[in-house]
Amino acid sequence: MLDLAFSPDGQVLAIAGSDGSIRLWDFGKNIIRHTLKHRVVAINSVAFSSDGQTLASGGSDDTVRIWDVRTGEILHTLKEHQDRVESVAFSPDGQTLASGGLDKTIYLWDARTGEVRDTFHHRGWIFSVAFSPKGKMLASSGSGSIRIWDVGSGEIRQELDGHKYLVSSIAFSPDGNTLASLSPSDSNICLWDVNTGLSRHTFNEFTAGGISMIMFSPDGQTLASQEENVIRLWDVRTNKVRHTLTGVGQRVSFAFSPDSQTIACEVWLDENSIYLWDVGTGEIQRGIPVADDETVWSVAFSPGSQILAGAIQSKSSSKGSIRLWDVDTGEIQQTVHVEVLTGVEVFSPDVRTLASGLRDGRIYLYDVRTGEIQHTLAGHQDSVDELAFSPDGKILASSGSDTTIRLWNVRTGRQFHTLIGHRSFSNSVAFHPNSQTLASGLSPVYLWDVRTGKHRKTLKVPGGISYLAFSPDGQMLAGASQGKVQFWEASSDLPLPVSLSSFRAEQTTAGVVLKWTTESELDNAGFYIFRSQSRDGEFKVVNPKLIQGAGTTGERTEYSWTDTTAKPNTVYYYRIEDVSHSGAREQLATVRLRGLVSAKDKILLSWSELKRGHE
Repeated sequence: MLDLAFSPDGQVLAIAGSDGSIRLWDFGKNIIRHTLKHRVVAINSVAFSSDGQTLASGGSDDTVRIWDVRTGEILHTLKEHQDRVESVAFSPDGQTLASGGLDKTIYLWDARTGEVRDTFHHRGWIFSVAFSPKGKMLASSGSGSIRIWDVGSGEIRQELDGHKYLVSSIAFSPDGNTLASLSPSDSNICLWDVNTGLSRHTFNEFTAGGISMIMFSPDGQTLASQEENVIRLWDVRTNKVRHTLTGVGQRVSFAFSPDSQTIACEVWLDENSIYLWDVGTGEIQRGIPVADDETVWSVAFSPGSQILAGAIQSKSSSKGSIRLWDVDTGEIQQTVHVEVLTGVEVFSPDVRTLASGLRDGRIYLYDVRTGEIQHTLAGHQDSVDELAFSPDGKILASSGSDTTIRLWNVRTGRQFHTLIGHRSFSNSVAFHPNSQTLASGLSPVYLWDVRTGKHRKTLKVPGGISYLAFSPDGQMLAGASQGKVQFWEASSDLPLPVSLSSFRAEQTTAGVVLKWTTESELDNAGFYIFRSQSRDGEFKVVNPKLIQGAGTTGERTEYSWTDTTAKPNTVYYYRIEDVSHSGAREQLATVRLRGLVSAKDKILLSWSELKRGHE
């Protein structure tokens, strides 16, 4: 396997192989739709068009191919490259395809006709090309250099020099102002200001195993990242590693003390223990022994830093306990037994409540002092995967394998919002310091308004996010992704697409009736219907008034609207778009009318009859 690409709707994964095959895997049906193969030659790169209808591939036979995703047939074979093709990328509108390779040349192709539109020349081998979100810029990277091109004029806007070795991957930020670049050979990730060409951040010393958890210290001066049995403490101001803490477990919980001076974490050295490290020096302050047959799932400091709480599970059963230690002496102050622990546990900020997520979808809220269950939260239809308390301790956010995020009132145990939008389970949930915004995600990352339950922003991520954390001042959101740490400004809004499950057109005596069903909607003001006499023709709006949407809902909603202006004996294509309350639009689907309309508003011919009539 040399490359992977998801379709825009996330339903199909293209898998490029060294044997020259591209397998299109349908997630929903768990089947291979097509195996695309032309020659036994390695496929180095694949990319879907924005509408998901075509797939581009670049291979070691110096050739770019454009495939029809529905039929699996080759639409175009593009043979201008003089050496193997390493990267292909579609423009956001799907009209242009960029390709680059070892011949040091970038070709811009008309994706519809296959003709060359323009040619750019890099100063070395090219391993990655990427369009900016608006499609006005193209970045290329290769043998230690990165260039940013103006697509319209072909001029070089920026030349970025910072990596010592080849740059294998590049990606624009969602707003197009930042370019991230990765060089595996020098173990560096750089964030560049696209407008000035200056480096914003450089992160290095990452391990190949990736990052499983990140956390800011309460004072915002330190970022802790866990990677392959080590925790690294980064100076946020200088982006340098202060200390590397070794010997920690592969799946552990760690916590900063409220004064940011101490970090606690389970370690697997000579014995199973919880160690307290001095953040300033990186030295071990104290070790707190834990029995060999016990696992520590979560740790938290009390607000005054005098008490350390731990959620401990027996390795031989699901039974667990909550243990409180004196930080200064390491002595156990209290142990209370609880019904069950699963590894999905989190303490409230005041360490008075422990939330535990169960595999059957329930959540227990335990009283830390007594071990009694305060509330049983029921709502998820599958296992609970992640939990997070709001900084004020009033709200609990839960993420489940049913792909929903749920918000709960901690005092009453009642659910007050169900957040719908993720196509798969969310690996992480994190509250903004003001408790009014929630981040959730695997890919992409969503920002939600906690009060209203409405979606506020979408952050696109080139890989899956394993952990999210806001900076204490709320200005930055950090995400761990495939051995990298990415940063975003926690502001502005973007629309979230409606989840459309069906869209069809039918003839009736009253006209053409359009029916569609949504499985969920977020911030949806309504719909516009467009009509054309050909799939590739001009589509015009046919509903004079916006068809009102359901706003935000996790329930299935059915709609119907009749086009009374359809002409008899005419083939029509209909397209539907949703509109957010901010006015942003997104195309959802296109459908062909299954018949012709007679002068008496009746079906004149079936499509099979029409086809036979032209044979």
